[in-house]
Amino acid sequence: MSLTILKEKENNILKRKEYVFETIHQGSTPNNETIKKAVAEATKTQEDNIVISKIHQVYGTQKIHIYSKKYQSPEDLKKIETINKKPKKAAEEKK
Repeated sequence: MSLTILKEKENNILKRKEYVFETIHQGSTPNNETIKKAVAEATKTQEDNIVISKIHQVYGTQKIHIYSKKYQSPEDLKKIETINKKPKKAAEEKK
C-alpha cells in the first residue's frame, strides 16, 4: 500500500505530528492494523507510537483518506490518548 502525505502538522505541546494520508486500494477497505503498519513504514517509526484517528472513504472511488497521529514515545501516547474499545474476551466471559 503506497501512501501519499496530503498534510503534515507539528504539535509540540502534545509531542506529536498529525498527518493526513491518501491511498488507493483494491477491493474492500483495509483494516486498521494494515493501515497502521503502512503509516508506521511511511513515517519511519514504530507501530506503538501511531494512532489512527479516522479512515474516510471518498464516495464512489477507491481512495481513502487516513487521519493519524505519530507520538514521540508510547508513554506520550498513553498520557493523551484514551482507548474506548473493550477487549472481546471480556465481553465473551460475561455471557
